[in-house]
Amino acid sequence: MPELDSGATVFDPVRKRQVASTPEEAVRQAVLRYLIDTLKVPMNLIGVEFSLASLEPGNFRRVDIVVWRPGEGQLSPWLLVECKEPRVRIDDAVAFQAGDYLKKIPCRYVMLSNGADTRYLERYGDGYRLVAGLPFYSPE
Repeated sequence: MPELDSGATVFDPVRKRQVASTPEEAVRQAVLRYLIDTLKVPMNLIGVEFSLASLEPGNFRRVDIVVWRPGEGQLSPWLLVECKEPRVRIDDAVAFQAGDYLKKIPCRYVMLSNGADTRYLERYGDGYRLVAGLPFYSPE
């Protein structure tokens, strides 16, 4: 695999700025295009590299992508996405990482992707189950 130019950047339409072009960022940008273009998620309801410090002071971890839905006078989390670079397997460790985030941001759906392998999960009872895909976004 060719080495990345350390100064290479890509424009993030959600954050509205140039960000470092890394293998994981390429996956994140592909997921964003899927959410915006295919599922029709409004960009203003997507959080990229959402800081958990806003929910738990001192927690400096960041969730790759969170999609919010309006409801009952406030936004509620709808989808949590964990992106990995293509060489990282989507395995239990990635699922546990997402599970840790879900303790702070309980979402109806979870997406785990390394670009080549994408898993979708939906809340089911007290846990999550694998599903074939995500539904189109709806504000209701």
